[in-house]
Amino acid sequence: YDAYLVGRHVMKSRRLDDLAEAQSHFADAIDIDPKFALAHTSLADAINVQIVFRAFYGEAMSRDSEEVISVIGGAQEAARSALEINPRLGEAYAALGYSSWILDRNEESGGFYERALALSPNYADLYRWRAQQLEDGGRLEAALAIAERSVELDPNFAPNHSILARIYGQSGRTAASIGSFERALELTPDSVFVLTQMANSYFDIGEFGRAIAAARRAYALNRGNGLALLFVTLSYYQLGDVDEFRRWAALANQSDGNIWAHYIAWIEFRLAGEPDLALEEVEKLLAIRKESCEFCVVLIAHDHMLGGRAETLINLIGDYFPELL
Repeated sequence: YDAYLVGRHVMKSRRLDDLAEAQSHFADAIDIDPKFALAHTSLADAINVQIVFRAFYGEAMSRDSEEVISVIGGAQEAARSALEINPRLGEAYAALGYSSWILDRNEESGGFYERALALSPNYADLYRWRAQQLEDGGRLEAALAIAERSVELDPNFAPNHSILARIYGQSGRTAASIGSFERALELTPDSVFVLTQMANSYFDIGEFGRAIAAARRAYALNRGNGLALLFVTLSYYQLGDVDEFRRWAALANQSDGNIWAHYIAWIEFRLAGEPDLALEEVEKLLAIRKESCEFCVVLIAHDHMLGGRAETLINLIGDYFPELL
């Protein structure tokens, strides 16, 4: 139980290194007591969250890649072990829901979450994860209600506020979004995850100066944060500051494993009047993030359209959005 408690405490930092440490503590707890169901569930949680954070920061991986399926398989095995010990453990169903969401099985994920809610109606993490899944499915009003409940259940956990802030922003409630992000930062002033999400939301609503401030702070805390680097670079581009855009783009191009460098390179090649090279860059990005990069398809379609390649454009739409044909 002590090893389990240490793991839960360490996991709250939401840093990748700490998540790996938490995973080790949960494994220790299971070694000591193999029948400790919550340790199995927490092991699943730690595995799930690590994969999400690695993808969030720009590591090249796809939801259907062998690595992701294998790693998430470990989380699913841990959650099912917990259910063998305690078939009515809502936290275990929540972990399975999160695993299914990571693997882009949205309907399956929702089923697990509903089962978890029936068994553990006061489990705050469950509400945050369910809100993400509803948001991903475009059900913003339902996601908003669930995210608000996660804050009610655990008002001192920053990720609950940051998820709520993001959904507020997508729902057009800018002031509420900013307020929730500020509360998240009061709770964890040096949270790279919260700062990066904050930059993302500011960028989406056109607050490019604020996006730069949040993203630069996140990047200063973690130089491997490719997504923060992306929002700094793109915000300078949106503000028309070409010198700063090029300076930060150069940093992105030097970052090993930063998939978003391809998107930045696309902009650079468009500015330089090199459409074929621009197309190559965004196709590289699409190859990495095929199932979750609709905007990549839009960019490629845009380039094909400008190049007069109507047949290629129609084939592209058929591959990714067949319902439109």
